[in-house]
Amino acid sequence: MNGYLDLSHKYLAAHKKRTRLSIFSIVLSVALVVGIFSMLDVFMKFEKIQVINDYGNYHLLVNNATDEEKEAISSRIDVKNTGTLVSFKSGSINSSSQCDIVALSDNFASNMSMNLLEGTFPEAENELMIENWAAEKLGAGIGDTVSFAFADKTERPFVVSGIFADYGGTKATGEPGVAISMKAAAKASVEKTGIFLIEFKEQADMKKAEQQIKESLRISDERMGRNEQFPNQK
Repeated sequence: MNGYLDLSHKYLAAHKKRTRLSIFSIVLSVALVVGIFSMLDVFMKFEKIQVINDYGNYHLLVNNATDEEKEAISSRIDVKNTGTLVSFKSGSINSSSQCDIVALSDNFASNMSMNLLEGTFPEAENELMIENWAAEKLGAGIGDTVSFAFADKTERPFVVSGIFADYGGTKATGEPGVAISMKAAAKASVEKTGIFLIEFKEQADMKKAEQQIKESLRISDERMGRNEQFPNQK
């Protein structure tokens, strides 16, 4: 063994330039491999952020879930967060501006990129919040009263309780997003759709959980859907 070590030492001493080039090549190769995987990791994280911004941070949804179904799903050990989204047909604000109307559970707002900038989330039956760009366009601030109407075109006075960050899609179309309170959504006697959104914990087996939820609560395939855009959904 000592003989092999002596030969190695003599070889390295006799070929210093070649040895330096070999070491440099190895270091460069390792750096390239690490760099490529780092870029892939950054790309995956960016993709996830983009999906969340565009489609929301949830994995499953249940249409028109009952209170019993919501309670059973929310209490599962593999569920991280749940919330209800109520959507309406397009309405209007201050008579002329068409708007997209939703009601969303406060605890799930960040999952849907509804980030509050000023004020508070709407709680009373006559409260709403609007996007920042729309507030500036309408000249409406916190505490101001605006004329709001659902698709039935019946105008009602609503108070602006909060202003949230802009959505790229609604800003591009010129139809601002408007969020009303859950109380207002429950009272509204117009066409609406209730969706229960489910976010699982990171290591959860979502396909298995989906099957368990369907079987235990007897939820049909037609009432349940996936966020197919979400990356790494198992």
